Amino acid sequence: MTKNIVRISKIISYYGFCSRREAEKLIEAGKVKINGKVVNNFIVNSDDIKKIEVENKELQRPLSTRMWLMNKPPGFICSNKKQNSKKIIFEIIPKKIKRVVLVGRLDMFSEGLILLTSNPKLSTFLENPRNKIVRKYIVEINEAISPEILKKTSSGIVIKGQFYNKLKIKTLKYSSKIFLKIELKEGKNREIRNIVEYCGKKIKSLKRLSFGPFNLTNEKLGEIREIPQKVLENKLKSLGLKVEDYFR
Repeated sequence: MTKNIVRISKIISYYGFCSRREAEKLIEAGKVKINGKVVNNFIVNSDDIKKIEVENKELQRPLSTRMWLMNKPPGFICSNKKQNSKKIIFEIIPKKIKRVVLVGRLDMFSEGLILLTSNPKLSTFLENPRNKIVRKYIVEINEAISPEILKKTSSGIVIKGQFYNKLKIKTLKYSSKIFLKIELKEGKNREIRNIVEYCGKKIKSLKRLSFGPFNLTNEKLGEIREIPQKVLENKLKSLGLKVEDYFR
């Protein structure tokens, strides 16, 4: 069975009781119980949770899981904390969209699909590599990679001590431009950039097109749209999830 490990503070924040930082202070003070027992660590398998109590008050799950799709522009980092002079993605997320977590982070120079959800349990499921959720990308590179190197790369490789699993790579040519269409099932930090660099080439642009059943359509850079509940329910079903676990 796949374990969906999540920070308890994320769940408490999702329930709307307090911020994550405040939740961690409550955990340290022994004021948080899960299934009637005081918790003494900061993570939990979300599948095991039957009841959460904070300061002896049982938390009630919000009415429904919500999800938004965003076409991230380059130049922003995927963080909710300001880092020096760097722009963060939450600067362009409308303030009415509150208490959300990001699904599928992209580095500052990349663009494309980012998901936002009000439910950290869903975020954890989607990002867990054991669930093998496919991510698709289109990457422009400076020159073509030989078929021999592509074959070796797609079979799984070790780069600077980091193992990268099998992935699908296909070369596409449009006029004088060279692109790679890439599919992978995990999201290790700078994975695609490290692999292309390993192949001796340079990335000119990197865009994520889809994450599991969620796809970009005609969204402009920076545009955010909410996924209708019925559509979201169907997409969760396609992932083998029980809708009743995410909506009440």
